[in-house]
Amino acid sequence: MPLFVSALCLWCTLSLVSPDAMAADTSPQRIKVTPRQHTLTSHLNGQRYVLSVSLPPDYERDIGHAYPVLYVLDGQAQFTRVVGRYLNLYYQGRMPALILVGIRWQADADSEAWLADGEQPDFSAQRARDFSPFPTPGQADSGRAALFLNVLRTEILPAIEIQYRTASGQRTLYGHDQGGLFGYYALFQSAGLFNQYLLTAPALVNATLALTLEGQYAGQSADLPARLFIATPDSEQALRQQITDKLASRHYPHLTLQGESAEGDAALDHGLGYLFTPESLDGQRQASKLR
Repeated sequence: MPLFVSALCLWCTLSLVSPDAMAADTSPQRIKVTPRQHTLTSHLNGQRYVLSVSLPPDYERDIGHAYPVLYVLDGQAQFTRVVGRYLNLYYQGRMPALILVGIRWQADADSEAWLADGEQPDFSAQRARDFSPFPTPGQADSGRAALFLNVLRTEILPAIEIQYRTASGQRTLYGHDQGGLFGYYALFQSAGLFNQYLLTAPALVNATLALTLEGQYAGQSADLPARLFIATPDSEQALRQQITDKLASRHYPHLTLQGESAEGDAALDHGLGYLFTPESLDGQRQASKLR
């Protein structure tokens, strides 16, 4: 199928749903977040995904610019939080204008009420399927991270990039807990798909798994082009140190990384601050000009 026709099919698959306005409390006079809700049914795994999109305040006015994108896994739990922390830093002049995309699974009809009453449906089966690279005991259909990575690569990312003015090659992936495990897996399985990774409390299980994934990659490539921030609780400091020490020992020419003990909003704020340093902001501003 020609590339144009394939892209057009993805465009047709992405359907816009009326947005629900949300106001951020940081500065009501100038901040208004209106996430757009899209749905996409994957042709690869049959799952229906909901994509929540928050655009920069100047997106509609400054039509000559494209924007880096921050993709947020576990959007039902993490997207609103990430948007709030991002805006706090943005209006302090510490973050560039970004498009934020939350990715979640569509709940069945019986559990959609969680949107109104604050109750979240149980997405444990979907997490075990999409985020884990290995089967989880007691979870049928688990361990299909490779398939979800392909859903991202061939369906979700192209659909967003057809719909919005996104800066080429400027994609950041944020994952927490099991989403962090997936982000760590994606770092080695699809080099270059995302140029930045923000992982907080990743569910890496043990050093053997983490170092095996890295070792398999190192046996095939001498470079790892990415910026990586990984934060863990104090209780997992030793595991994180093993990982960052091994990555540093490889001397990958185009890998920059930072690991630290941090949790909650502090981990997210520090990660955003590290990935979007003043130096990187200058480069991203230059790259954001539409060609």
